Amino acid sequence: MFKRMYASSEEIPEGQKEHYKAGTAGKFYPDVEGVEVEKVPGLVSALQKERASVSKLEGDAKIFEGLDPVKAREAITAVERYGDLTPENLKDKIDTAVETEAGKYKAELEKKDAKIAKTTGQLENVLLSEAAVTAINEAGGDVKVLKVHVLSSSRMVEDSEGNYSTRVVDEKGEGRINGSGSPFTMADLLGELKASDSFAPNFKPTDSSGMGAQQGNGSPGSPGGSNSITVEQMKADPVAAGKAMLDEKGQPREGFKVVETK
Repeated sequence: MFKRMYASSEEIPEGQKEHYKAGTAGKFYPDVEGVEVEKVPGLVSALQKERASVSKLEGDAKIFEGLDPVKAREAITAVERYGDLTPENLKDKIDTAVETEAGKYKAELEKKDAKIAKTTGQLENVLLSEAAVTAINEAGGDVKVLKVHVLSSSRMVEDSEGNYSTRVVDEKGEGRINGSGSPFTMADLLGELKASDSFAPNFKPTDSSGMGAQQGNGSPGSPGGSNSITVEQMKADPVAAGKAMLDEKGQPREGFKVVETK
């Protein structure tokens, strides 16, 4: 089981240290490519603050749904100062004043909505990436090849109490349900991929005796593994196959092979 944080390197179990990197205050976090996992709490806090600000603005803006007594009194005072005003143009001035103030609140709300959308997107990217890497590692899969498939089928959801979790969805974007009637998890999704002839080579063999198990070393006798890919995988998902052929710097991986299954 991969934890989100360890207080020291000594606490990290053997075999998992390579998947963690040092963060601030001497703590260690999962090494998720392109994601700073330790910023998750800050992103959640920022999102909550922005939502509270929007809620206040929406409450303030409601006073302009009808005639604002304060603005109306100000307009009447102006009438007393300028005797040439008529009831007709007085109404126009009041309407203009109300529209102007309402427009200011609307613009501010739009800015807040945009900021919330950006923060939510960042939070979703971090949570989904972290959950995908953890699930793939626990399933004994190749993160470089499988991560793109898991992320493309997953979404972040929020419950009524403001807590976030991951959810596997179908082609229509609707949450999937497993055989027991529970929400489909990333572990369920990886189970499907592992059972697939196209993706099975990207998982570590489970047969401890070695009989009938693929060794995953990229040789023609046992296709797949972290340094090779099958023809079937390339046909199933050319984009993921292309990413698997490149290293972290975007250069062709040395010794990478494309093999055929028998």
